[in-house]
Amino acid sequence: PPPPSPPPPLPPPAIVYKTIFNYQLPYVNSFESSADDGCWRCLTSGSTAPCWTRNSGSTPSSSTGPDSAQSGSYYEYIEASTPAAYGDRVEKLSNCIFDLRTASNPTLEFYYHMHGAAMGELQVYYIRSTDSLWTYAWLAKGQYHTASSSPWTKVQISLPMDNVMVAFVGVVGTDYTSDMAIDNIRIGATIASPPPFPPPPSPRPPPSPRPPPPPPPPSPPPPPSPRPPPPPLPPPPSPPSPPPTVYATTTLPHDMDFDSKTSASTAALFQKCWAHDPAGDFQWTQHSGPTSSVATGPDRAYSAQPNSAGVYFYTEASSQAQGDTAILAMQCKLDTSASPTPQLRFYYHMYGTNTGSLSMDVYKSSTGAWDLAWTKSGQQHTSIGSPWGLAVVTLPKDTGMMVRFRGVIGNSFEGDIAIDSVNIIGAVVSPPPPLMVYPPPSPPAPPPPRPPPPPLPPPPSPPSPPPTVYATTTLPHDM
Repeated sequence: PPPPSPPPPLPPPAIVYKTIFNYQLPYVNSFESSADDGCWRCLTSGSTAPCWTRNSGSTPSSSTGPDSAQSGSYYEYIEASTPAAYGDRVEKLSNCIFDLRTASNPTLEFYYHMHGAAMGELQVYYIRSTDSLWTYAWLAKGQYHTASSSPWTKVQISLPMDNVMVAFVGVVGTDYTSDMAIDNIRIGATIASPPPFPPPPSPRPPPSPRPPPPPPPPSPPPPPSPRPPPPPLPPPPSPPSPPPTVYATTTLPHDMDFDSKTSASTAALFQKCWAHDPAGDFQWTQHSGPTSSVATGPDRAYSAQPNSAGVYFYTEASSQAQGDTAILAMQCKLDTSASPTPQLRFYYHMYGTNTGSLSMDVYKSSTGAWDLAWTKSGQQHTSIGSPWGLAVVTLPKDTGMMVRFRGVIGNSFEGDIAIDSVNIIGAVVSPPPPLMVYPPPSPPAPPPPRPPPPPLPPPPSPPSPPPTVYATTTLPHDM
């Protein structure tokens, strides 16, 4: 079964770690103490799914899990044996708000171990106190370590300079060989690597004796060079490739009307299938009515009802720099391989003299890459009350297709970009053809042309005059 929705909305704060005192930040948890520091709580998707469990040594199951902690004696892991089931989500949610507003390059660091042939997924999220959605930050899927004794792997994730909460989400694999583990969590400013120690000075050569000079003593061998540390593992690749976490395959048609986002059914679809991409510089904003800036944005949603301004998503340009990008991306795959004419329809509003650009990209599992499918740049509407524009995009046939929207900020606050009513269908319904009669009737033959009038007869020749007679002669007449 597909895994359920990502972590729930932000819970109320319990403890606030501030940067005022050195002993409060960084926050460090190595699980060596059995006492609960009150900073974490467990949330599972099923009634029988286990929570993250503190453990020392190997896990109870063979051929999975680590054989010891990354350092010290204890770590936490997910026991994948029964009663856990494939697809169970085990969430370790922050119960604390970490105040990173003055931290220098704040990061989340931890170690993980994922050994087991049926290994599931380990996901990391964070959320700011002003956000309404968790931001996907990192993913590891499948077996990453070939043995229980394999060294643990370190991860470092950049966090925003804000009040932040984090979550670790483990998804159980197909059988018991999917025990995943974490250790040594640290949240705070980035630790700068210490400078390397200078090499020891070369020994001073002994003074040369008076002649005859003996051969100089051999120079002591140089100290062995320290073994270079292993190169750091590359950070998880940022979108566009690979795509965001895929939770399920959704069915067509896929309707996402942001007006209904608060209703039970559509809210579940939004939480499961849409998220802010961490590769962006900021996030799309859910809004109703005009935006906060004058002379830009729409005055209401495309799908507004007579007594409601409706809900849409937009990019607020006031507090961003030119070129900053917000990305709203699908997290569910769409199987359009058998669809006759797959198509995406959505509405957009781009009013403002300094509007940037809006682009829609398509991800295909067959290529593993995002491709630009539609884009508009500059102001497209003349007022906040202008009718929304309709975009119609033909989609490819693919077994794992997804879409995303990228809004890029222009050079001033007059550049709010909005989208609404996203609809993905598998077949385009064409209007019926006009009624035809077969065979079509032959047109009537044109009337024959009127024959020309007959020619007039020639005028009669005048009669010959009689010969002149002078006298009467007798016969015979011999001349």
